[in-house]
Parts: sequence; structure tokens; C-alpha cells
Amino acid sequence: MSISAQQQKDGNRKLKQWLENDKRVVTYRDISREIACHVNHAKKYVLLISLAYLPVSSYPITQPMKPRQHTSSLAHYFANPP
Repeated sequence: MSISAQQQKDGNRKLKQWLENDKRVVTYRDISREIACHVNHAKKYVLLISLAYLPVSSYPITQPMKPRQHTSSLAHYFANPP
């Protein structure tokens, strides 16, 4: 089950209040609790909201990023699954 239209409306209203009036950091757990949805749906909701409303970075990447060195065997396992 995904987020209903009413949950989106409530979430948008609450997000606006939290961000603009209260100036607080909002997490997907806050959203999940406020609009009574599963945490994974709240994660997707926060991602979509952030992609829609956050400005694009004004700092362009001018040099390619260097790949990170894997320091633990567990990190190497997840980077290169069998």
C-alpha cells in the first residue's frame, strides 16, 4: 500500500510547517509517524520531496572524484558481491 492523497496533503502541510516555521531537521521517521505510513514509503516520499524542492548544487564538480579504497573486507564484499 502506498501513500494516499490525504496522507500526501497532510505530509506536505506538516513538512512546510516543520521546515519554514520551526526550522527543524525532518527525517523519514518523523514523516512516517506523522502521516501513519510504513517507513519505506516515508523514505520514498522524502526522496521525492527533496528532489522536487531542493535547489541544484551551485558548486559544479570540475575534477573526477577518486575512487575510495576499501578498508574492510565487509565493505569489499558489498562493493563486489559474489
